[in-house]
Amino acid sequence: MKVTIKDIARKVQVSKTLVSLYLNDHPLSAKISAKTKIRIDEAVRELGYRPSFAARALAKGRTGTIGMIVGAIRDPFSYYLADLAMREVERYHCQLLLMMTNQDRRDRNRCLERLLENRVDGVLCCSELPSDTPLYAELLARRFPLVAVNRKQADFSCIYNDFSPAVDELLAYLDSIGAETLYLISAAGNRIAGLLRSGCAVHGIRLTASRNLVTDSDMEAICGTVLRRRPPFLFLTNCRAARVIVNEIRRAGIDYFPAIFTVYTLPADIIDDSRIAGAIQYNFTPLITCGLEILNRQLKASGTAEREEAVLPARFLRQDRFCELETLGRYNFRTS
Repeated sequence: MKVTIKDIARKVQVSKTLVSLYLNDHPLSAKISAKTKIRIDEAVRELGYRPSFAARALAKGRTGTIGMIVGAIRDPFSYYLADLAMREVERYHCQLLLMMTNQDRRDRNRCLERLLENRVDGVLCCSELPSDTPLYAELLARRFPLVAVNRKQADFSCIYNDFSPAVDELLAYLDSIGAETLYLISAAGNRIAGLLRSGCAVHGIRLTASRNLVTDSDMEAICGTVLRRRPPFLFLTNCRAARVIVNEIRRAGIDYFPAIFTVYTLPADIIDDSRIAGAIQYNFTPLITCGLEILNRQLKASGTAEREEAVLPARFLRQDRFCELETLGRYNFRTS
């Protein structure tokens, strides 16, 4: 038998109207106590209540659908973002429509068009938006609810990590241990790689960059180059690539023990190997949870919301401080 709002109200021992106000995110729901909201959420989970998105759309003039654009789902980072978003949208009593892009600018624009054709209420965009298209101009003019995730966006609300302090700490540490060169392995357009390129020049560290890391065959070629050159200091912007390098060095059975630096994207990545000398750490979970908070505020404001910019922390940790990996601080909001 289908669970209804009436069943939720009976279990929580409140009125059906109060439950409806809360589940439909009505402005009057702000007057409902936090304790009652928690009890309603618990009842929803226990009874397995599933809202009728069609009915909600008719009542609110919305579809109850959030669109999301991510990179290829085979990429672990894209997978984790999508998986988290699919679970988190339930807190807002919405459903998620997911589009995957191959990162080509025309394909990114096509993904956005498809989402709008499906009348999504708002969009979480985890891929760079082409800003010189008629569609972009139209969304901006309409003040369409859109949040750019994991990148700074001048025109729309956005949430991203500030890696500058962490990169500065890493370079200062390399200076302190006498590093003269750094071998960089990264994908094209990576923000940390860009900061390292400019920072190494300031610190007098010679940077050698590999070919772009995109596919598994790229990684195979890079592993071969690393084992031939044996650079003493490596930085990999992809933790999965760092794991491959570590395994290849072990498999080769050679006397080569480089200091490897990488990026830990919590809660997904940790490599238990003494070759990992340090890592830039950030937690991707707030990219989605806080991104949805911003998007929800925009939806409530119905086109009158100010642009918001949420900046998340990142930091550099030496291996002897990896015990601190779970203690990263909270984000800061800015509006404009």
